[in-house]
Amino acid sequence: MVAKPTERFLGQKLSDAARPAQLTRTYLLNAATIAVLVGQLARWYWLVWAGALVVAVALAWHAIVLAGQVKSARRIHIGAVGFVASACCLPVGALFGAALSAGLPGQWHGAVRQAHMFTNVAGFVGLAAMGALSVLFPAMWRTRGQDRVGVALALAGAGVVVAVAGSLLRASAVTGVGTVVILAGWVWLYQGFVASALTVVRDPRGRVTYPALSALCAVTWLVGGLTWYAVRVFGGTLEVPTLPLLLGFAAQLLIGTMSYLMPVTMGGGRPR
Repeated sequence: MVAKPTERFLGQKLSDAARPAQLTRTYLLNAATIAVLVGQLARWYWLVWAGALVVAVALAWHAIVLAGQVKSARRIHIGAVGFVASACCLPVGALFGAALSAGLPGQWHGAVRQAHMFTNVAGFVGLAAMGALSVLFPAMWRTRGQDRVGVALALAGAGVVVAVAGSLLRASAVTGVGTVVILAGWVWLYQGFVASALTVVRDPRGRVTYPALSALCAVTWLVGGLTWYAVRVFGGTLEVPTLPLLLGFAAQLLIGTMSYLMPVTMGGGRPR
């Protein structure tokens, strides 16, 4: 969960009394995730639904806590709003996933699968990534950040809502519009990232690192994958670009950011 990053973004520190509740949410989420996996493998769909419900409750609780932190903060970094929006998406995505596990009739399976992808990848992962990268990207490249994340989050959040509605209504034009709006949010943020990265050309020493390049390449994969998908979805396809989104974007971004954060937080200095 993203309580610690939220504290850093908002310049506040929760009291020790709040830590047990954080651990409880973490335990609930992990236990529920195991229940979903076991239920899916054993085809105990009652367990899948029970696990998905607990995931939804844990993330809804987490979203409420994060929203409270943002509301009470003396200074608000707009990136923290991305964490709140991200946490709001997963409860919905968990219920979509539980419905998919039992199988749905006719075209409903493809429609819900598409809605599940938008909610979890573009919403849960994407909005959290936007919020985190608004701070991490300039830190990785050692440049000044650009104030673009507010507009990007507004566009991406609205796009997720429209795309999910279009998927469930099986209206490819509506889904395509939602995809384009999500893409517009990421392109707006990506322009700032590229501009920041280009500032290191005159002095690249120690600034062009594996984590920095991984973050830039991950967002490049996302923009490319969403562009390809937007073109396809207007034609009525339900095929999800899994590899560009999960491997090119999500996995590469996770590895890159962890390669940066772990040495920094453990006291080993910046990665080279």
